[in-house]
Amino acid sequence: MDLQQLYNQARQAQKNGNLAEAARLYSQILSASSVPEVMVNYGNVLAQLGNRPEALAQYDQALKLKKNFFRRWKFAKFWSGSSLSRPIKIRTAPHGS
Repeated sequence: MDLQQLYNQARQAQKNGNLAEAARLYSQILSASSVPEVMVNYGNVLAQLGNRPEALAQYDQALKLKKNFFRRWKFAKFWSGSSLSRPIKIRTAPHGS
């Protein structure tokens, strides 16, 4: 299955409240490609699951990769547990690039 399909499944699982499955899928995507939007969605799920320290680590990592990322989104959105609503293209890229 390609990363875009995994991302779509993760967003749907998150929307449906299947947070454990969403977390598993987001983690799987991030093991293949460092995508800030996925990190934020994964952080949202982790926060909803009660793992706020790891959620903050995901947000920090997203910010390191995309320095102006959070200017475009309100912080309240992150803690609400919702996913970023705009579609994104997921492509495989080496970590740290």
